[in-house]
Parts: sequence; structure tokens; C-alpha cells
Amino acid sequence: MYIFRLAIVTSLLQCVTPFPMYQKNIPNGEIVPSPCESGQLWPGVGHFKDVGSGERNPFGVWTKELCQKDSDADGRTNGEELGDPDCTWTQGGTPKTKQGLSHPGICEPITSTMCQQKKVIWGQYTTQKDWLAQICKTESFQCPAMQEPGE
Repeated sequence: MYIFRLAIVTSLLQCVTPFPMYQKNIPNGEIVPSPCESGQLWPGVGHFKDVGSGERNPFGVWTKELCQKDSDADGRTNGEELGDPDCTWTQGGTPKTKQGLSHPGICEPITSTMCQQKKVIWGQYTTQKDWLAQICKTESFQCPAMQEPGE
């Protein structure tokens, strides 16, 4: 019975794991900080959900044009936010910096009036403030079956 439960939990975790291969397609893709919680990461950087999956945010595939763009309209280019301010990074290379990174698809600082009032076009939300109020909730994975005595 224990092995069966473990198999179910493992399969569920695989459903919400971002694809690391996509993280390698952008500079510092594996260490993009979460705007929700200091010290946490946003591994699904191209999506509105931190774990990836679902609708995509305005950020896309890394090119010089995308590097120079400000996808989230927060006043910093995507390159600046991901440590490639000169737009010279290539896949497999080392970004210019790992300091001062931010999420290129979410307007930051999230507490600024400009970012809170930013219009969004996904789901039921009309402003970034509404969306972040939902997405930044800290909910842990709950599985009552794991609390039952096992064999």
C-alpha cells in the first residue's frame, strides 16, 4: 500500500514540475526570483504559474529582440532583469551577472502603484494586483492519504 501511495504522489509531482530544458534557454533561467516571496524561485518563468503550465506570460523565447524588450513594462529590459544587460548571452554561456535579477514577465516591484494597476489579460483577473493576490498565496501540497498509517 505504501508503494502505491508513493507512486501516486510521485506522478502528481511530475505533473507540476517545470521543464529544466527551457530554463537553459534564457540567462539565469534556473535562478529567476519569485516576486511573491523573497528567497524563492519561479522555475516556470514563461508562465503565469510559478511551476509552469497553463497560460503563458508576455515573456518568450530568448533572442536579442526579446532581450531588449521590456515584456512586463516595469522599466527594465528583459536582459537587465535576467543578468544580460548587453544582450550578448548565448545558450551554454555565462550571463554577465547573477545579481539584481528579477522576473521578466511580472511587473516589479509588485507593491508599486504602477505594477499593481497594470492591466492583465489572463484568466479572471483585470489587474496584476488581483492576479498576484491569488497566485502568491502560500499553499502547501495537502494529501490526507499520506497521513494515514501505512504498511
